Amino acid sequence: MFWQTNGGKRMKMMVRRSLSGCGCCKQATPTGLDTSTAPAQRLLSINSAHTSMRKMFAAGLLIVTTCARAQFSDTISARSFSGQFVVSAPRVSLTPHYVTDLLTNPSLIRLDPMLLPASCERIKQALCRELGAVSSWSGGICIKLQPASSPDDLVTISSDYFRDGWKYQVLMPEVVDRNRFTRAIVRVSLQEMANRGATAHGADVPAWLVEGFSRRLLAFSEAALILPSPRAAPNGLRLSSMLVDERHKKPLEKVHASLCANTPFTFEELSWPSPDQTAEQEDLFANSSYFFVNQLLLFPDGRACFRAMLDELSQHYNWQLSFLHAFQAYFHQPLDVEKWWSLQVARFTGRDFSQASAVQDSWRKLDQILVSGLQVRMPSDDAPDLAITNLESSDLVVGTNSSNGPLHTEVSLQKLIQRWETEPHPPPLDSKLRELEMFRFQAAPDQLVLVDEYRRTLQEYLRDREKRGLLPFHQKATRRKAADAAIRQLDLLDARRAALEYIHQNLTAPHAPADAQAAQAAR
Repeated sequence: MFWQTNGGKRMKMMVRRSLSGCGCCKQATPTGLDTSTAPAQRLLSINSAHTSMRKMFAAGLLIVTTCARAQFSDTISARSFSGQFVVSAPRVSLTPHYVTDLLTNPSLIRLDPMLLPASCERIKQALCRELGAVSSWSGGICIKLQPASSPDDLVTISSDYFRDGWKYQVLMPEVVDRNRFTRAIVRVSLQEMANRGATAHGADVPAWLVEGFSRRLLAFSEAALILPSPRAAPNGLRLSSMLVDERHKKPLEKVHASLCANTPFTFEELSWPSPDQTAEQEDLFANSSYFFVNQLLLFPDGRACFRAMLDELSQHYNWQLSFLHAFQAYFHQPLDVEKWWSLQVARFTGRDFSQASAVQDSWRKLDQILVSGLQVRMPSDDAPDLAITNLESSDLVVGTNSSNGPLHTEVSLQKLIQRWETEPHPPPLDSKLRELEMFRFQAAPDQLVLVDEYRRTLQEYLRDREKRGLLPFHQKATRRKAADAAIRQLDLLDARRAALEYIHQNLTAPHAPADAQAAQAAR
């Protein structure tokens, strides 16, 4: 503005000089020339002044444009493939050398502005897989990288509501702790999910929810989520490498050691954590939150409950109302959550990891008892119908006159009961009862109640099925009713068995991808 003002004055002065110069030119006209050309010379001088003004104005625009380009060239930006995450950062790093020298610490990472959108997108997709949600979005997230002054710089997240929806901004240092980085992306992603239907006020996302899912994602697939910053190679290329050793990886083993050595946080302490926590208390809070989220996800509809909780967070100022309404099938008041959480902690901290192999063998044995093997022969043209005959304790053979080889398959107790309602030959349920009674002396402590429930369900089904009715169709209806009740109860028991078995797999075996585990837990 100051330059333009000075330039405007100079241009006016040049115009005045050109106009006053016309008289000088007229006085210097040689004798014998026609003085009628003086007005033409005056007009030529004015045109020259206008041309000079245009040149100087164009030069001014060029200088302003050059300054603007120099200003914007100091910043680079990148966008994720979905368009939700936009990253901006200084082109030249201004982080002090004493901060970058700390990158030998494995907990610290240097964020590359060109790779950061991909890392954010991967964290968002992994979070959606854990929740069983669709990876969509309605609010854009702008991440601004700033020079780091120390490894303990804070990450600031702000949200604003505009006419076209919510917008989010994350101020993040260039060098940051990997837990803090993952926590920030998980928090802003959960905030965006919860605010999709909010207009009056933003949703209050609890700290344990953010911390629990952040630690869960890092424990499962940290190497696939956070892309390392590339480094310059001698040949001029920028390469990045990462050494990952996931042999004998037990995601909950560190959590188990932490909760055994310290008193875990109660549900009340998880709900309202103190802002003045020491480093040890922050780590204990993170481990408690991780285990709390892990146990809630083990419910048959745990992921659906979390999605319902996020949908209702913006409707209440207190997140506990949304939590209790979403998990109303399991908890009616905070006291119920506290009791359930105390029981989970007591069972988890009392577990001995040295007996993990024996526990896994016990679960495999129980699976073999509850699943029957079948040999199936494909029907031929001469004998298209299949007949079931009972041979031994747990083997059923579907026989035909076909010469094709048998195919081996497995069926559950529910399928056997359904088959009994249409076939005259009874399934080997009596043998299943005997096997469960013998297995009870070898079962793990966590399996005893479950084994007794399976035994009680089969006994009640066999007893109710043999009840006589006054009329023939009454007996048929009684059998159908007993079969339906037994199948419903067996479905519930299978869900509980899958949840308990899922816990032991987390403790003993290397962790599989989240989507594969969800499919196995729902099996």
